[in-house]
Amino acid sequence: MRYQVVLTQILVFTNEENMIAKDSIQMDSPVGKSDHCMKTFDFCCYLNDENTSGDRFSYFSGNYELFNETLNNIDWDVQLNNKNINEMWKCFSSVMSDNLDRFIPKKKTDRKFISPPLWMDRATKSAIVKKRKSWKKYKYSRNNLSYVKYVKDRNDCTNAVKNAKLSFEQKVALESKTNVKSFWNYVNSKLKTRSGIDTLEKPDRTLTSSTADKIEF
Repeated sequence: MRYQVVLTQILVFTNEENMIAKDSIQMDSPVGKSDHCMKTFDFCCYLNDENTSGDRFSYFSGNYELFNETLNNIDWDVQLNNKNINEMWKCFSSVMSDNLDRFIPKKKTDRKFISPPLWMDRATKSAIVKKRKSWKKYKYSRNNLSYVKYVKDRNDCTNAVKNAKLSFEQKVALESKTNVKSFWNYVNSKLKTRSGIDTLEKPDRTLTSSTADKIEF
């Protein structure tokens, strides 16, 4: 019977002291079939103080027929007459902003919530929870019986994750021509970085606090 001896050895390099909360370091169940435990800890870092929660446009619920009708009724030749490129842009963005407020409803959002992977289903989530519970029992008891139970649940979880990913990716591939949005939604979910404009400094030395401020600047 296989027996594991757990050795705790954590070495984290940072460029400043106290960036890792020492009391937050914990050992969790290994990833997949690895023999190495997963370490979790709180990382204290610098974040952009831009407000990421509040009201956001719900574009799926917009009234685009009235939106387009309103834009078509605007005499743009008159609106943009005798204006330079910056004044034209301010005029156009102002009209668009007003119509967004009129025809696109808003909803409360909180960016602290992290959505699960697109391929995650109820059975896979249940297998992950079961594996973690078995790991905690083995970590507490340190006997062969609990380790065998953990190995079984770990293997079941690994297979469930692989099957869920494969099934979802096959579905996306088969529907890629008829459901392009779903395809690109999955592609974008695999990206490691997100494009965007960082906080900008205004001439008065203050920083932009919203996307609208960045556009105007």
